[in-house]
Amino acid sequence: MSNKKRKILYISKIYVGAKHDFGMMKKEFSSDLSWFNEFSLFLDSGFQGFDKLYKTKELKITFRRTRAKKGEKKDLTDEQLLHNKEVGSERIFVEHAIGGLKRFKILYNRIRLKKDDTLNSIINCAAGLWNFYIDS
Repeated sequence: MSNKKRKILYISKIYVGAKHDFGMMKKEFSSDLSWFNEFSLFLDSGFQGFDKLYKTKELKITFRRTRAKKGEKKDLTDEQLLHNKEVGSERIFVEHAIGGLKRFKILYNRIRLKKDDTLNSIINCAAGLWNFYIDS
């Protein structure tokens, strides 16, 4: 067994239509339970407010650039850019996993199946195969 940190990627059930990631997560994980106490999480800026609902061992969320009025320029500070780069270097694992799942043609092309259970099974099988690939 190696000493490197094991990264865990969670795949939720399928949601139809345009849904916000944080909204789906709140449906999956009740804030009453301590789901993430033992984990270090690296989240993108779509999860703003996560720390108010859930407790974690360590939480790193990217900074968003604030909206500027017309003619103003509101860029991130050097410290914020460095922080975003650090979080991004950890989150790249997620992007690689999504790309790895798309190697399976059934997920790469549009899936026209109507049963959510079948779709969830296909994605879970592909994720299991991808995990097998990265562990070997």
